[in-house]
Amino acid sequence: MRCRVQVVNDGELPLTFNWDTEDPFSVSPRSATLEAGESCPITAMFFPREGSVFVSSAVCRVDGLLPHEMRMTGVGKFAYLSASNRELEFGEVQTGDRAPRHSRCGTSPW
Repeated sequence: MRCRVQVVNDGELPLTFNWDTEDPFSVSPRSATLEAGESCPITAMFFPREGSVFVSSAVCRVDGLLPHEMRMTGVGKFAYLSASNRELEFGEVQTGDRAPRHSRCGTSPW
């Protein structure tokens, strides 16, 4: 999942920002230098590797200023699906019908 926010330099001097995040959250670009009056779109991303609720903060640091904090929350559901069989053949199945097949599920290697 991705969303966008803007970082704006409303000062009179250039500034360089750096973002600190924790998995499964990240931002891009992590750092940049903005001239006075410039803005930069930041893409915040969430890629969970397990089904769980995640709460974290993305911290934007600028030299000489207090850190700016952006709270990030996300819910990971069914982050991956792995099966022991490479292929399951269901044949022709009409909408609303059932065609059960069984496969022992594995765990993700990551």
